[in-house]
Amino acid sequence: MERRHSDASAPEGWGGSPGDFEAAGFRTNVLVLDDDAAVCQAFAFTLEDLGCSVLAVTGIREAFSLIASRGFVPDLIIADQGLEDGMTGLEAVRLLRTRFGKLIPACIVTGDVLADALRDVSAEDIGCLAKPIGSAELQALVAPGAMASCPGMRTELEFRPAWQR
Repeated sequence: MERRHSDASAPEGWGGSPGDFEAAGFRTNVLVLDDDAAVCQAFAFTLEDLGCSVLAVTGIREAFSLIASRGFVPDLIIADQGLEDGMTGLEAVRLLRTRFGKLIPACIVTGDVLADALRDVSAEDIGCLAKPIGSAELQALVAPGAMASCPGMRTELEFRPAWQR
């Protein structure tokens, strides 16, 4: 589901139009992978309001199909750790980085706070955020000057859900 609001607007206090965000260096092409369509849609709406072009899909097969047919090249990948067909978000990011031949900034979102899972993700220069994810975290991910992988990346000791921060 590729979503783009023609009347997209920034959250209160951000000022400007979607074009202003793009000119300021916000990441404009965001690929969202989550097996929950409602989460995909919520992330897409928030990111579109920041001026991003969003390709939100529920699985890696759909992602590759739409990327090929639409020529979509992501500037950022946001992937749920648990995807359909038993694939992990980490595996999906690896496949996408291989497909494009570059280290695309990526962030895994997960409800799993096991230290081993977090080490696997952070060892590959991929950020990790705990669900639930709020609009502030999504804004930080696409903001100019954000860390290459994920500005909200947590270590095992700092990792906690947004509602606990």
